[in-house]
Amino acid sequence: TQRGEAAFADKWLRAEAAVRCGADLVLELPITASLSSAEGFAQEGVRILGEFCKALCFGAETAGKDTLLATAKALLSDQFPEALHRELDKGLSFPAARQAALEAMGLEGDTLTLPNDILATEYCKAILELGVTMEPMELLIVEVPEQYVGAVIEKLGSRKAELENIPKEKVKEVCKENLDKIKNGIRDFRF
Repeated sequence: TQRGEAAFADKWLRAEAAVRCGADLVLELPITASLSSAEGFAQEGVRILGEFCKALCFGAETAGKDTLLATAKALLSDQFPEALHRELDKGLSFPAARQAALEAMGLEGDTLTLPNDILATEYCKAILELGVTMEPMELLIVEVPEQYVGAVIEKLGSRKAELENIPKEKVKEVCKENLDKIKNGIRDFRF
């Protein structure tokens, strides 16, 4: 993750769990990138993956792909640094100034208020900045009570989402063995 938190299990166990749960490949970011800001984390990840991946899937809380790309383009525009400095000169913190600068440029500044949206925007920015031919793909996993499925499908449709119905039983079946290993790894961990 990009949160700077301690891992719940060693990297080998996490990599094995990822592969057993369906990952085709597990890569490790250099420590300098994994401890960096969202910008540095995304830049290094895209740089590494850009060599052989055609798409980059990421989570986002609210913003759709088009909004994320528009925000990324604005952050890279020639107008953005001046707009940002105007807001910083007002005494705003960097995150607030960045948000206000985007709004002054006619974009949705609240795209940069939630952690996954911030990282998703930085992924899109890195894709554009590095010039890699990688398609940004937003991944959203939602569990919905039956009575709300119609409303959720309508909202997701406006984001051009593809829906997959993956039964919980399948996820549990694939990951149960790994969960036991993780639990044992945590229990056996010593300081």
